[in-house]
Amino acid sequence: AFQSCTVTSVKVPALQELGNLVFYQSGITAITIPATVTGIPDRAFQNCQNLASVEIMSGVATIGANAFHSCTALKSVKFASGSRLEYIGEFAFENTGLESITIPSSVTNLEERSFQYNKNLKTIKFQEGSQLKTIKYQTVYQCPKLTSFVIPKGVTCLENQSFQDCGITSIVIPNTVTSMNGAFAGCYPLEEVIFEEGCELTEIGVNTFMMTNLISIKIPASIT
Repeated sequence: AFQSCTVTSVKVPALQELGNLVFYQSGITAITIPATVTGIPDRAFQNCQNLASVEIMSGVATIGANAFHSCTALKSVKFASGSRLEYIGEFAFENTGLESITIPSSVTNLEERSFQYNKNLKTIKFQEGSQLKTIKYQTVYQCPKLTSFVIPKGVTCLENQSFQDCGITSIVIPNTVTSMNGAFAGCYPLEEVIFEEGCELTEIGVNTFMMTNLISIKIPASIT
């Protein structure tokens, strides 16, 4: 509808859905997604390089692949109270201007590479009671300023290279994690790893801490 359009301001009415590429490469600077919309489709705002702020109301359950890819001016993404967001797609927030973001507790699926190449991203937070179970492949790949990432209690799997080339210096592994294979490979600044008491992890997978600067780690007794 507004693909490659110079429009800068749009008030979205009480629609039920948006189309793919609806604002692709447009001049829009801010957007509020109304509560009537249930999903942000693939590439909806890709390459909107003037888009600085996004407010997502509680009805949105999915954010599609590449939805905000290369929105390089994007500094603020806010989710309304009571958010029902469950899914954030591949590359959804790749190469944005984000410095911090708080993921709603309702999110169960944070797809591969969803936040990669965010050179200014410093903090990712998860609301209390997060339903997330897996930190997937290259979720925060090449986020060199990312120093604060608290893995939510309840996460069971840290996939290969999920933290590669990010700026984390210390990480706490929740006692719910049962699978960890190559997760911190190439996380060069990483110096300290802390496993929570009650850890049930039985194996630290191949290359998990390869090419890090580890100084302190206490291997849990559960490792066989």
